[in-house]
Amino acid sequence: MNINDLLKSKHLKAADLRGAEPVVTIARLASLPLGKTREEKWVLYFVGKEKYLILNVTMLKALAAIAGDETDRWPGTAVQLFTTTDRDPKTGAQVPVVRLKAPTRAPVLVKQGGRG
Repeated sequence: MNINDLLKSKHLKAADLRGAEPVVTIARLASLPLGKTREEKWVLYFVGKEKYLILNVTMLKALAAIAGDETDRWPGTAVQLFTTTDRDPKTGAQVPVVRLKAPTRAPVLVKQGGRG
């Protein structure tokens, strides 16, 4: 068992991708109170996925470049997730992070229950 399987989280982490670069479809954008301070953060939910992605300024700008400035139009947009490293603002250490980009391949459609 991988240690990351023991560290349950409601948000998507780099370890969750396990080296894959999935193409996912945005279901909705929401604001959630997160962390000890319960600061409001923007998050993305994806079609057929349980975990949400916490957005920072860099990712919001990347999304705007992919899907336009009007956030109401983001649902239904396909994005590709990938891992890289970034500097932790608290420690200065390089840490693995999830980022997004325009897809380099078509999304895999997730069947939503039922028969067909």
